[in-house]
Amino acid sequence: MNNFSTAKLADYFNQNELPRLPILNYPCHTQSVECIVQEVGKASKMACGFEARDGLVLSKISHGKLMPSLRTKADYKISIEEKSIV
Repeated sequence: MNNFSTAKLADYFNQNELPRLPILNYPCHTQSVECIVQEVGKASKMACGFEARDGLVLSKISHGKLMPSLRTKADYKISIEEKSIV
C-alpha cells in the first residue's frame, strides 16, 4: 500500500472503483495476539511515551521467557530441586 499516492487513491474512489490491493494474511484473532494487546493496554496505563511503553512490553516478554509460569506441582518441585543444586 505504500506505493499508492493520495491522488491515485482519490482517483479510484472518484471513479467508484475499488483498487486491487494485496491484503496480507496476519493472525489477528488468536490468544497470543489478544495477550499482547492486553499487555500494551496495561503498559499504556503505566508508562508515558512510545519508547517507555515499548520497553515495558519488551521487558515483560523477556521476563516471561526467563521465568515461565509454574502451573503444576511438578513444576514447583523441579524449581526447588534446581535451587538446592545451585
